[in-house]
Order: sequence, then C-alpha cells, then structure tokens
Amino acid sequence: MAKIDKVPEQRKARSLDPEHTRRMSRDDPAVLAFVYLTYASAMVVKLADEQLRASNLSVARYTILRLLEDGEPRTLGYLSEKHFCVPGNITKLVSRMQQDGLIDKKTDETDRRVSLVTITAKGRALCDSASPDHRRFIQSLTAPLSGQDLETLRGYLETIAARAVTMAAGTDPGT
Repeated sequence: MAKIDKVPEQRKARSLDPEHTRRMSRDDPAVLAFVYLTYASAMVVKLADEQLRASNLSVARYTILRLLEDGEPRTLGYLSEKHFCVPGNITKLVSRMQQDGLIDKKTDETDRRVSLVTITAKGRALCDSASPDHRRFIQSLTAPLSGQDLETLRGYLETIAARAVTMAAGTDPGT
C-alpha cells in the first residue's frame, strides 16, 4: 500500500457569516454582540500566540512575565486571579517557566503554604525583547479604530467585565 503524504491545509482566514450569525442569535442584539465578542477574543488570542511564538512565548507565558515585570514577588493565587486561569493550570505553567529559567519560585518564609514567584533576569530580558513587536502587533490590529473608538471600546468592555465580576460573585441584584 502506497504511503499517502498529507499536504498541510492552507491557513484559511475564517470570518463569521453575518447572515448565519444573525439567524443564530435570533436577532437578539445582546446575543449577537456576545457571538462577535467571543469570536474576536478567540481570534485575537490565536493571532497573538502566533506573533509571540517568534519570541518563544505564548500569550499565557507573556502574561505571566508582564505580571511579574515590576520585580515584586507574587503568589500563585495572585497570578491565577490576574491571569484568569484556574490554580492547577497556573501551577503547571509556572513549573514549566521555572524549568526554562524565566521565573523563580520560592516558599514564603512567613507562611510555608504560600509560594512566591519572581521574574528572573532571563525572563525580564525575554519579556523586554518581545514587548516592542507585541505592541506593534496590537497597534496594527487596532489600527482601523481611532483613539476615541478605542476609548469607547475600552469603556464598554470594562462595563461588561465589571458586570461579569459582580455576577460571578453573586452580588448582582439582576441575577
């Protein structure tokens, strides 16, 4: 039997079909906005991962380095909360980054149950070298929007995020 070589499929730009999306949302503006928000978020993270790959990073690793770049020791709980990641995943990510020499993890001397994480010189250098290209990527991605558009978008996303936080905490009277 002849061996069949699989040809890698060309990377296709996928976009939402506006008509299908409207039908799927049943013309509910909130559902339609949610569909576009989740799609945009997934696409942006995918593209950012591809862009950061040139620096041997991922969005997850870059985010951890940025959270630590001020030099302050941070707990795993802090990193988990700020990274929006479950504690088990943070533990694995931090362990791999520690093996790669990007961060240090030590036991807190005042509370032996707590691990403190700091960025290493190697981690800082990698973060510093990746940041200019990543900033240009973000600026290119948002280039179609004016400064006012970006401020408006930020405000809307901040409002949605704040509402999600209150809903998750069970403190939102509307839920």
